[in-house]
Amino acid sequence: MAGRTISLTLSCPHEQFFCRKGQYVLMQCLEVSMLEWHPFTAVEVPTQSQRLFVIWIKVKGDWTECLEKLLNEKGINLTILIDGPFSSPMEGICKDRIAICVAAGVGITPFVSILRDILQ
Repeated sequence: MAGRTISLTLSCPHEQFFCRKGQYVLMQCLEVSMLEWHPFTAVEVPTQSQRLFVIWIKVKGDWTECLEKLLNEKGINLTILIDGPFSSPMEGICKDRIAICVAAGVGITPFVSILRDILQ
């Protein structure tokens, strides 16, 4: 993605958190806002062996600019809350033999985990 982008890697030690490729989560950072939740698509989802969850965040607007500033200042000491995951139309894309994917900018994030899966 062009411009400033945050790649946020979160640890998911709880095995009951299961996310499929293409799903999205709602994220809240208490240090940014105690009321606002923002949707982000998983670009890497947790597996049985690797309990990490990665989201990409385009820095655009007050909330993401504040998050970027806090990450630069505090690093990994932020409190991040996740709600979800939630279903997305992208989940069913791998069921078809042929799929045409068109995306640009921040809209590419729903395709990243799916394209990585196809290429492996």
